[in-house]
Amino acid sequence: MSAFLNTWANIARERIIPSAPLDFTSSSLLFPPQNHLPQELSAFLKTVFFKEGDQFLQRRIVFDSKEIAAIKLKAGSSSSVPKPTRVEALTAFIWKHMMLASRAVKGSSSPSCMLNQAVNLRPRLHPPLPNAFGNVVWFATTFYESEITMSDNIDLSQLVGLVREVFETFSNGENLKDMEGDASFTYLVNLATDTINSFDKTDN
Repeated sequence: MSAFLNTWANIARERIIPSAPLDFTSSSLLFPPQNHLPQELSAFLKTVFFKEGDQFLQRRIVFDSKEIAAIKLKAGSSSSVPKPTRVEALTAFIWKHMMLASRAVKGSSSPSCMLNQAVNLRPRLHPPLPNAFGNVVWFATTFYESEITMSDNIDLSQLVGLVREVFETFSNGENLKDMEGDASFTYLVNLATDTINSFDKTDN
């Protein structure tokens, strides 16, 4: 949807036809539409995204260029994760401070905290599909395991390493082949079920 809206906005502002039109067919060929979801998965999605009567808070966090540079420098202080990208550094930074905030609110700490990050699959597919229309995304899931402590000693570079590791699994064309074709639905449902089971084991 964002690709459609961006194209529409560009045409309205500049009154030009984009050189690369939207691709409305590739997504449905790679990921054939399905008419049903397993009950467990449907119930989980309803619980997470469609809770009746609950109030949700959304915030937009803006980092200026100097702050981003400082976070990247700190996040890349370890030789194990040299030159982190902006996405890696900021994802790890926000993850760290969400864990610290959770500890402060709860008055205790969970031994495991899950990160679930949306990943755009378009540039990672072979061949890439930069103009594909539809939800060509999946979720990168990883965990931070720690001792139960109220200390704020969460190593930022360690979190960057976890983020980089899980992102790299989506850069391997062989791994993504399982997500394509008629068997993709079963494969993705299994991945989602594993994520649900892992989610149930964490408190954050």
